[in-house]
Amino acid sequence: MISSLLKPSSLQRKIGAMTIARSLSALFAFAVMIVLTRILPEEGYGAYRKLWLLYGLTGPMFVSSLVGTLYYRGGVAKERSIAIWANILLAGFYSLLVGLLGFFGAPLWSEVFNSPGLTAGFRHFAPYMMFSTFAGIAEPIFVIIERKRWLLYYNLVYNIAETFLIIVPFWMGLPLGQVVLLMSIGPALRTLYLVGLALRKSGRLSSWATLKGELPASLRYGLGIMLTAFIGVAIQDADKWIISNYFNSDRIYAIYAVGARKIPFVAAVATSVGLSIISQYSKEMSKGNYKPLLRAVKKSTNQLSLVLLPLLVVMFIFAEELMVVIFKKYAASAPIFRIYLGTIITSMLFPQSFILGMGLSQVQARMGALELVVNLGLSLWLVRYMGLLGPAVGTLAGSLFYTALLMRYARKNYGISYAHFLPSLSLWPMILSLAGLAGVSYWLKLHMPALWAFAVGLVLMGLVMLLHLWVFHRSGKRRLAEQSDD
Repeated sequence: MISSLLKPSSLQRKIGAMTIARSLSALFAFAVMIVLTRILPEEGYGAYRKLWLLYGLTGPMFVSSLVGTLYYRGGVAKERSIAIWANILLAGFYSLLVGLLGFFGAPLWSEVFNSPGLTAGFRHFAPYMMFSTFAGIAEPIFVIIERKRWLLYYNLVYNIAETFLIIVPFWMGLPLGQVVLLMSIGPALRTLYLVGLALRKSGRLSSWATLKGELPASLRYGLGIMLTAFIGVAIQDADKWIISNYFNSDRIYAIYAVGARKIPFVAAVATSVGLSIISQYSKEMSKGNYKPLLRAVKKSTNQLSLVLLPLLVVMFIFAEELMVVIFKKYAASAPIFRIYLGTIITSMLFPQSFILGMGLSQVQARMGALELVVNLGLSLWLVRYMGLLGPAVGTLAGSLFYTALLMRYARKNYGISYAHFLPSLSLWPMILSLAGLAGVSYWLKLHMPALWAFAVGLVLMGLVMLLHLWVFHRSGKRRLAEQSDD
């Protein structure tokens, strides 16, 4: 176990660097959220989050396309530098489009989100949206040029800078429009740095003809991811759109937005694992050899299950205590948070890595469209009967449906059994210990002061995680990680 940690594989190094970088971003964003929920009134925080809801509809769609394309094309293109420059050109076009949508569409967005006073805010937020979309290509550039350590430093510096650019102006009492204008300084500087980095490490464009040959390939692959990302963003934010339209209150929207959040590092780990697997095995997958990818998927699913399932149990039982400790006045968000914890289950499974690694981004987009239909249909129906909980339930159901669809596609078209994407059967005896963890945690909640019970529950959770990992290694990590359970 120790030697494997001291001599990580190439895939482990990629996953490690990307996970740390993404976790830094997620944790800084989480810290900003904690501070703002304490210094802003609920109505003010709700208005601020609605600006991000607009960015969520546009920016991540293009960023996902650029990131996914650069990882894939960087592995299969004749020249990686050409793949980088093709994405830089696409990033410039996409970011300009995002900025224009934010600026000229401001009156429409303020009407859609039931906030007529936010028109100026949306306009002032447009520069941030534009530069942030371009800067989204940073991660794959650092990974492709083999500067993963630089990626960590880069993330640390810009996250510290952007945290101050958000918190300090709000703390000084500046209006929302001025705050978001100041925020755009951060991604603008990141944009300049990335262009300079590409010039230094990839060289200037040596052949326009070669670049023209790469652009169509990158664009075709990227369009599939873009459609998938658009659907994914729509799925992720559909419930928030429904809440913002169904309830004419920034305060209610703030309560829902606080609860409807995934645990920061879970999303960072899951995304890093998925993208690293695609980057590592895209060449072999393009030749029809997908066994190494499936082994990596199985290994990742096993290890994440052992760590994340205890977390799910304790967070579910102590949801109210968690909301009070972190956000102070958002205990009403706990029921929504409990439902969102269910998405941790789908985060541990990686059928989408197989689909994208095979170059089938269009297939993933179609499956995502079906998920969106299920999500929207259930959310619109359930909000009438369950109120704030309805859209959360619809989101969870759609996520489970989507993962099952991808697994079925892999089985039907490539003969990949469901077991390849699920935790190994040998893990289930260890997972049964979760029942004991749940029982003890619930007893603590009933018989101890809330915060003390929560603290003890966290300690027990950590012990169960360590026990799982220890038994996993003792029983033969390699055998458990690579078996197919056919």
